[in-house]
Amino acid sequence: VKAQTTTGLTVTLSNLVAGKVVELWVTNLAGTGQTFTHGVSATNSTTNSTTYSIPATSSIVARYVCFDGTLANTMCSIVHS
Repeated sequence: VKAQTTTGLTVTLSNLVAGKVVELWVTNLAGTGQTFTHGVSATNSTTNSTTYSIPATSSIVARYVCFDGTLANTMCSIVHS
């Protein structure tokens, strides 16, 4: 999935399937940092956070991995470029 934002972005996962991977590429088009709210524990600069600040005019790739079909066992890994 590819998305662009100037006002932040909130992702809500549904229909989770064990073993499924979903990748999301988000580009911040704003001149200021914007918050990406992913709602699950993440591995990034703020471990266990449910949000990530995307710097101005930058992009991130968020990779969701669902381990057992529940949100409680879904992980989000974020790479900033």
